Amino acid sequence: MSMTPDKWDRLRRVFAPVSTAPAQPPLYDPRQDPEIARDMAEERAAILEFDAGFSREEAERRAQQHL
Repeated sequence: MSMTPDKWDRLRRVFAPVSTAPAQPPLYDPRQDPEIARDMAEERAAILEFDAGFSREEAERRAQQHL
């Protein structure tokens, strides 16, 4: 069985890294809901404060940067 260019192309697509696939937009972005976004920021700030050792003010500042 010889490998034609078409077969090679199909084989490449089968074994292509997943990261080459186009990104799909999320079905729901929780940051669009202000209440959920606030809760996420508060949770992130608490983790930064207690696990990373930041002051509360620094943890809140860093948490807000990621919204």
